[in-house]
Amino acid sequence: YSSLMPVSINGNTGVITGLTSLPDSAMASGSVIQIVSTTKTDVFSESLASGGFSADAMSLSITPSSASNKIHIAINCFLCSSTTSRANATIYKAGSVLTGSIGDADGNKNRTSLQVGLNNTARGNTASGTYLDTAGGTSAITYSVRLSHGGSTSQTIYLNRVSNEANTDDYSRSASTITLMEVVAWQE
Repeated sequence: YSSLMPVSINGNTGVITGLTSLPDSAMASGSVIQIVSTTKTDVFSESLASGGFSADAMSLSITPSSASNKIHIAINCFLCSSTTSRANATIYKAGSVLTGSIGDADGNKNRTSLQVGLNNTARGNTASGTYLDTAGGTSAITYSVRLSHGGSTSQTIYLNRVSNEANTDDYSRSASTITLMEVVAWQE
């Protein structure tokens, strides 16, 4: 190993020399090697029939460095609907439902990633959760959140606001977040 260079730290300048970038294979399994996050502060809303899903309410892309690495998805979203019912958030990967992140099939029930109960159109609720996906490639992957509701008729679903609001200080607007972390998979 005569080609190895000693590592030195200059205490006066804080400069470190002798280090080179390590490949993913040199990282310990479970190491987080990349984090991307976005916070949506504006409002999203869409009128949906019973059983329908919205367009992407939030989305974020990540480019994995290895197809076998894991992507840890963390979502936090403030939801409300135009009736007192349930609001749902479902994780999509590259435009398709991320099937491992939703509940099992059971009759005609909606299969979603997260669900919150709503008991008042002037109050929303926060849906939060995580899922660990396998990257499956090294091209950019877009993860998104689409919304739905538990009502039997058409209604409007909201992100970051309540349905029945007034322009007074006892109402508020919220923010919602998606964070993606690339985690090194076990290396043989």
